[in-house]
Amino acid sequence: MLKTNKKEKRSSEELSLIDVQGNEQTYSSAFQYDYGEEEPKSSCQRCLDYIPKRYVLAIMTFLGFSFVYGMRINLSVALVDMRQEFHWDTKTQGIILGSFFMGYMITQIPGGWVAGYIGGTRTFGAGLLLTSFFTLFTAPAARLDYFALIAIRIMEGIAEGFSYPAMHAIWSVWAPSMEKSKLTTISMSGAYFGTVIGLPLAGELTKRLGWESVFYFY
Repeated sequence: MLKTNKKEKRSSEELSLIDVQGNEQTYSSAFQYDYGEEEPKSSCQRCLDYIPKRYVLAIMTFLGFSFVYGMRINLSVALVDMRQEFHWDTKTQGIILGSFFMGYMITQIPGGWVAGYIGGTRTFGAGLLLTSFFTLFTAPAARLDYFALIAIRIMEGIAEGFSYPAMHAIWSVWAPSMEKSKLTTISMSGAYFGTVIGLPLAGELTKRLGWESVFYFY
């Protein structure tokens, strides 16, 4: 095999790193790009780096369930003042409270299919967002018409019906097999937390700011 001695071409930057005796100086990072120093992280960000992401997700879904159930039970408290203002009888109150579950039962099975198709986190977030959106229109709908309030409550139930199916879809992907029960319990305990906190909080808001404030606060 013939060996050919070809003179290696060097750039001006490389030539400047060669001394007069022809020995190349070793610079390990001479030709590496400099992207600048990384921005320093805050103490909160450094703490989050040590927490597994699945536990961060568990805390976020815990808070999500707390808000979802707070929006579910707020009408039960506000209805005490609403019935006096709008002169609703017992039958009317029962229909209004039950209208939420008319919508809630519709999306239980479709909610699981949607969560499996587009992802549990997206489904849960979209359900929470839509529930909050419809809750904002509860007070105007009540003043507009009795049937408008029922329609809003049905739509709110449809949106909230995605929450539980989405949660099972989330932990089927994010949770290790030995932690599924623990992470699911952390998430869904937010429902009980939201109920315990939401009932007295809604009562105080109704007492001090009026029944409309309950729906705007959540």
